[in-house]
Amino acid sequence: MEVRVLGVVGAGRMGLALARLLGPAGLDFVFYDSNSEALERASEAGYKVSQSLDDLLKQSDAIMVAVSHSVMPAAVRALGRLLASRPYAKARLVFDIATFKEGVIGEYQSYPKEVMVASVHPLFGPGARDPRRHSVVVVPVPGRREGSRLASQLFRAAGFNVVVASVEEHDEAVAYTIGLSYVIASSLAGALKDKWDSLHGLSGTTFRLLRILMGSIAGDPEDFIAHILSNPRVQRAAAELAETILSATRNPEGHAAALKDLLSADTRTLYQALYDCIEGVQPANNVKPEPYR
Repeated sequence: MEVRVLGVVGAGRMGLALARLLGPAGLDFVFYDSNSEALERASEAGYKVSQSLDDLLKQSDAIMVAVSHSVMPAAVRALGRLLASRPYAKARLVFDIATFKEGVIGEYQSYPKEVMVASVHPLFGPGARDPRRHSVVVVPVPGRREGSRLASQLFRAAGFNVVVASVEEHDEAVAYTIGLSYVIASSLAGALKDKWDSLHGLSGTTFRLLRILMGSIAGDPEDFIAHILSNPRVQRAAAELAETILSATRNPEGHAAALKDLLSADTRTLYQALYDCIEGVQPANNVKPEPYR
């Protein structure tokens, strides 16, 4: 099966960003969104839009569901029912981009057998610019793996690194990688809210990198941040982290050794990456050097 037209349910930031990143692979896009303002933004960005899901299914070879986390399971379920009642629908592949898969993946079991299905997680946000620098996880639907192969091909054709993982593997990894990033950022915000202004001119490179992390997460909608923090897997990982933080202050030598053991082989590369990040994204101080006297 060849995918030439990708229909996108949800004209939000990630839907538009993925269209921009996948476009160079030769795909055309049609957007549908129940929010007329979002649909207008997609049209202004140069994409074709559809006024109904029914029309989207007629035009698209494949469908990407890129709606909010709060309505993702219902949207995937509703799309399956619509496909089952529309034998003339053109779409033969459906995949979502949900952050956690456990609450979504089961909705595909009721899809018509002639429709291939998969679940996809782009490991980046809407600010991504170069697919070659980012990864996408493809999660096969149990018993229906053919959709995962086609979804993988779509993203590889655009230059993304594609990793295939089970639901369990994916959600456990996301709890520690994405989940703990959100935990750290939100915890720092709580700890520093009364000290923030006084720290501005006194922070070094490491804290500046943490500030970038906090700012990037602060740009997400509040309900999405809460969605990540409230996930049971993330909460278990956060409890482990909290215990380890206290342990590090009680046994500094042991934790310093553990840090060295884990990352010493990559120290030089990661240290350079720290400065590439800071000096590449932060504006330079608008101060002229003074001659030394």
